[in-house]
Amino acid sequence: MFILATRLYAEEYSQSAEALFSFGEAYLKEDRYADAEMELKKCLMLNPQHAQAKLLLEKCEKQIALKENKTREDAVKFALEETEKKIKKQELTTPTAVMPEKEESLAPPIQKGAWTQQEGQLYTELYTKYFWHNHQFNNDRKKKRWDYDGKGDSIRTELKLEYGLTDTDTLLLSTVAVEMHWKDSFRSNTKKGFTEVKAGIKHLLFTEPFICSVQQKVKFPLHYSEQAIPALDKHQIDAETRILTAQLWPKLPGYTKFETGFKFRAEEPSNEIPYFFEFGYNLFPSLILKTTLDGQTAVGAGMKEDLLKYTLGPIFKIKDLLNIEFSYGHTFAGRNTSAGKEVITTLSRQW
Repeated sequence: MFILATRLYAEEYSQSAEALFSFGEAYLKEDRYADAEMELKKCLMLNPQHAQAKLLLEKCEKQIALKENKTREDAVKFALEETEKKIKKQELTTPTAVMPEKEESLAPPIQKGAWTQQEGQLYTELYTKYFWHNHQFNNDRKKKRWDYDGKGDSIRTELKLEYGLTDTDTLLLSTVAVEMHWKDSFRSNTKKGFTEVKAGIKHLLFTEPFICSVQQKVKFPLHYSEQAIPALDKHQIDAETRILTAQLWPKLPGYTKFETGFKFRAEEPSNEIPYFFEFGYNLFPSLILKTTLDGQTAVGAGMKEDLLKYTLGPIFKIKDLLNIEFSYGHTFAGRNTSAGKEVITTLSRQW
């Protein structure tokens, strides 16, 4: 009954590698190895890089060989045990370990945040944000216009890479380029350049009852003038440790993420406690509506910079090729920071 219901549900997605993989996986659970083998081969024709389908197909072939040639029974059983170990090891870092039964009906969240990459897997992301403002939050957290009718805008572009060193350890690299504009009653200036490079490591702690990872990043500033108007950024080294969590909710259907940690800053402004919450809701198999709440609270000595902002927008999943995100954000509370609005576009892909 499960196979029939799944096939009826996925008729319009018959070209989906994930739907074919689900059929093969269901047949395998019922020991229908020939049917499972056929579905998994179709899946690999559409997506030759589908790692789980390769492993399950290997299992099917070994089971078939076991039935056809009894004299090799011991050797085949040993090979099956080794394949099962590979499958369990892979499922440690994939959301299918906690996805609902009708997995093909959900669009899983983008594999970043608490998720680590599998060994040899690469995640790439190109993030572009346009930010504009003519107000600020002062030291008393009150919103006011910039002096001399000042206003500014900026374009921030960030390239992020995540590479799986092992199934539980992921290497993190990113670089940021910024172009900023400022205008008031006395001047009009533009500054641009590469502002920073970040490097770090992310380690998966556990996957049950939710996914949890720990992440360490260090920011290295590049050459630019901190006294320039507008200043591109603070010329200092930052070190940040975060705990990242994620949970899939089949009955919603959707997912949640929560992150927090501590950022040590070598110079001013003061150290920070960042926090981040994200909720995604599956509207369709290829569309997620996402909202986030992103903030930071200053601690310790130095100038205090607090902020709290939200973003809202859709994520479009184009099969296994590309993810496209659009979102609108607004910084609605803070201290010693701009009270601005932003539009974000993100392109991402898993290799």
